[in-house]
Amino acid sequence: MNMPIRKIAFLVDENELKLLNEVCFYGIDVNKNIKKVVREGNKYSIEFLNEELDDIVACIIHCASHEKSVYKQNKWDNLADKIERLLELSESIWESKSP
Repeated sequence: MNMPIRKIAFLVDENELKLLNEVCFYGIDVNKNIKKVVREGNKYSIEFLNEELDDIVACIIHCASHEKSVYKQNKWDNLADKIERLLELSESIWESKSP
């Protein structure tokens, strides 16, 4: 039985989008997702597969732990927290729909 594809779309601000773009330098390919970003007011809608977000959040946590600037480390941490909450929400929705 094929598992359905699980995608998560969410809004990011310009600074978060720049951080996601930086993730590319650490071996995570988000370029195809960034190219499909849709501007919604002063935010950007971006979409990832659930599995991609798992990899991205791990990379973001790694970036935060190696960041020298406390200010930027906080930005990395906030983005990781945001994505982790989205993943948790997605998982709880997925489980509630499972038979």
